[in-house]
This record gives sequence, structure tokens and C-alpha cells, in this order.
Amino acid sequence: MFIRNGGNYFLTDLLIYADGLIDCWGLVTVEEFAEKLRSGWVATTFEDGARASAHHVAAWKFAEVQSWTTPEELLGEVGDEIDRLNGRPDSTGRCLATVTVFRAEPSEEQRAVLREAYLAIPEHLRRYALGDMDSKDWPLKVLAAGPGARLLGGGPVVTDEMYQHALEYFAERDQARTSRRTPPRGRSGRGARACHRTGPGRLSQRLAGRSRRPGPAQRIPGTDRDRRGGVPDRQPRLLGPVHHG
Repeated sequence: MFIRNGGNYFLTDLLIYADGLIDCWGLVTVEEFAEKLRSGWVATTFEDGARASAHHVAAWKFAEVQSWTTPEELLGEVGDEIDRLNGRPDSTGRCLATVTVFRAEPSEEQRAVLREAYLAIPEHLRRYALGDMDSKDWPLKVLAAGPGARLLGGGPVVTDEMYQHALEYFAERDQARTSRRTPPRGRSGRGARACHRTGPGRLSQRLAGRSRRPGPAQRIPGTDRDRRGGVPDRQPRLLGPVHHG
């Protein structure tokens, strides 16, 4: 994440706590973080020729910058991380739950709920919702639109054939998950370092450490030092780095 201060950009960490506080050069609430995004203090766009730095690593000027994340998308991603830290389904999990309900009781009312849940996923993360980089989120968009409606996000009108393919996709997905073999117990020790991908370029890693502030936290790192004096305890997950340009 970049902080814009005095016309310069500083690559730093975004530390997210389960209680909803966010450390971005100071502790703020989700609402205050949203305001920092709106004001540009937390930057998602960058001016050509502006100076940037990574603490004790490098300094440079931006040129021909392309940004891939909007303030709304970053805010949605932060909300998802807070949900995960509290053991709640994130926006993707909630959307997939509505798919199950819709397939069991298909109705236009339930389709509207599914459509709303799909659109609640941060746009830059929707294609990863099914964990299928061949189909991406196409089956979700077809199901949420329905026959005769235009595909969500723009595209062709959904035909009966397209819709049937989407239904078959989820049926085959359920079958594959049911028949998937359970890994043998004892494959990894309880104290082993766990590492898994949660999306392209996002590597989650459990770390051990201590902090002045107890409780689970989500750290989206840049290269700046932890301004609060340490890494939180209870094995915070390390994601990132998050690049915006």
C-alpha cells in the first residue's frame, strides 16, 4: 500500500485487526480508513513524475503508471480480511452460500439475492471466486443474470444453453468436492509453518510474534517498518505485497 503525504508516495504496510481497526500510519476505524481512501491519503492512483520511496530500500519516480485497484475495491478487500480474521464468511463465501440456496430453491427473488451477493465481491476479486482460472466467474454471472438477461458486467444475453451449462458446472463442482479424497492425517505438524495462496500474487503465511496490541491481525505488507513496534501475536497472516502500480 502507498501513503501519499506532501505529494510523495511511501510504500508501507497495511495492518488489519480483527476488531476492525486498521493501521495505516496510525490506527483508524473502517469508516476513517474509507475517508483516507477518498481523500487520497491511502493512494490507489499515482501521478506521473511523483516521487516514491520504500523505507531503507529505494526511491524512484513514477512513469506511465497503471493502477489496478480502486478505493472501493481496496475497502471491500479490507472488509473481507476483517471477516476472515473473525472466522466469518467473506464476500466470496457469502456469495457461494447464496448459490447453494438458489440451486435448492430457484426463484427470481433468490436470484436477486445471488446477484446482490455477487456484486458485493470486490470487482477485482470476482474472477477468483470459484477458484477456477478456466471458467473464472462466468458460471456465477450466468446464474445471477438468468435466461434472457444480459450477462452481469456486460456481455451477451444469457441463452437457455448457456444457463444449462452453468447449472451443470455447479453440479459437477459439487460432485468433485464430494468425491475428493481427504488428505491423510499427520501430513503437517501443528507447529509447522502453513503457507497457502488466497489469490494471484497474494501469499498467506502464518508467523509467530509479539505486539503491543493483542489479537488476530491481517498484515498487508510493503517494506516500511511496523510503526507500532512489532508483529501482532496469535499467528497473523501475511498477505502481499499489495501493488497498485
